[in-house]
Amino acid sequence: MKNILVLSLLVLGSYSPLLAQEKSGVKSVIGAASSRKDGLTVTHTQLVNGVSTTFAISSISINVGMPYMGLTKGATEGAASTQNYNKDLGFPWGIRYLYNTFSEDAFTVSKGYFSDKIEINWDIKKNLEKIVSISIYRTEDITSATPTWGKPLKTLAKDVGTFVDNDVEGGKLYRYKIFAKGVEVENLEILYSNFITGIGFRNPTGVITGNIAYTGGNPVKDVLIVANPTGSTLRFGSSLKVPANSFIYVPGLKKGLRDSITLQTWIKPSGNFANEELTLYNLLGSGAGESLIFKIKLGVLSGKNVLTASVGGQVITLSDYMPSGEIDNKGDDILVPITNINSSFTHFSTVLRHNQVPEIYVNGRAITATYVAKMNAILDQNPLTAPTNIAFTNTNTAVSVNYVTDRATWLNLKMGGGKLAYFDEFRIWETALSASQIQRDYRRYLKGNEAALNTYIQANEKVGDFAYDLAHTG
Repeated sequence: MKNILVLSLLVLGSYSPLLAQEKSGVKSVIGAASSRKDGLTVTHTQLVNGVSTTFAISSISINVGMPYMGLTKGATEGAASTQNYNKDLGFPWGIRYLYNTFSEDAFTVSKGYFSDKIEINWDIKKNLEKIVSISIYRTEDITSATPTWGKPLKTLAKDVGTFVDNDVEGGKLYRYKIFAKGVEVENLEILYSNFITGIGFRNPTGVITGNIAYTGGNPVKDVLIVANPTGSTLRFGSSLKVPANSFIYVPGLKKGLRDSITLQTWIKPSGNFANEELTLYNLLGSGAGESLIFKIKLGVLSGKNVLTASVGGQVITLSDYMPSGEIDNKGDDILVPITNINSSFTHFSTVLRHNQVPEIYVNGRAITATYVAKMNAILDQNPLTAPTNIAFTNTNTAVSVNYVTDRATWLNLKMGGGKLAYFDEFRIWETALSASQIQRDYRRYLKGNEAALNTYIQANEKVGDFAYDLAHTG
């Protein structure tokens, strides 16, 4: 049996139970503790390469917890990174640390990656020789510290590292526990020593094939097809309620945004608009002043109810009516009062191209002078709305999307603020979607693997502190 002596010799300050830092480029909270003792006069003699060697220990430091060591990124792309050994608490490089049985970096539970299953994968990092079997537990309680797990779903051999759960509802969160029997004494559970937990869900989407038959009349394009399940309950999603003085924050987009961008979301105010501005998206860059805001407001102007939407310096206004997103049996868009924004979810999109005028969409339709003329023509056909003339203005202001040519400009984003509202199904694309793509897809679920989809948050979790990104590149 070997006795191993490990000495941690660090140049650190005094004891610190919690160390937090927040700088441009990196944010972390470090739970760690360290202690240093100087003035020691300890000597130790041992054989080194067959030669008796004596060395002195003058100081020793002890470090426990979850330390962090690394570089603090500069405020801009070209700025130098820095390292502060007094603040960046960490173990010395070159020392090998032993894993426990389970580890977070070798454990995954699929979060919307599949439309028909939840897949769990794990690696046994230690104690394989002690494990008798692996048991899989599942619960719908994702918030309690000690949920009731019940009986295991499955018991597997100790060398198995994958489990697929097909008996799950789409969009519903499940909590799983992987338990290794034999590592600890009976009825004793220690996190990472003999069990690990995680949350997953399946994407409530699927591919439906078939034929559509109609009787009489003439076929029209852009018909909405609705599929309702039989034999099970139809599960509706949820949304995120964002107070007027708060926002949704998406830090550190995996791939920064630059030349062409599409931003989309459904929103519904908690109360009627009274000319307050609601921020839909606020793109943030790494440099000072790098911000691009997409916002809306609804108020009364010259006796008309007017929607104002702006992106950067580009501003449009639309009065009285807006597209509902549905069509009638003649193929014409069905229009609804613009005040419906106050009482129902409305979808907004903006398409950004560098140094071009942004496009703004409402319920899948691009709001342009040409489309407004079409809306007035539709209203003229109805005796009840014929006197109405929709007013439209457009500043036609080009917006600079890519400030710096050698790097991505937009690295983070915020959503919400200015008015209490509900947000749902927000999507960020690394490309400028076409009008036909927006109209086709804004009302349907995505799989998450669509080309150029950067971020896709459905906000259907209903509980917990996080919303999950379904985009495979997010």
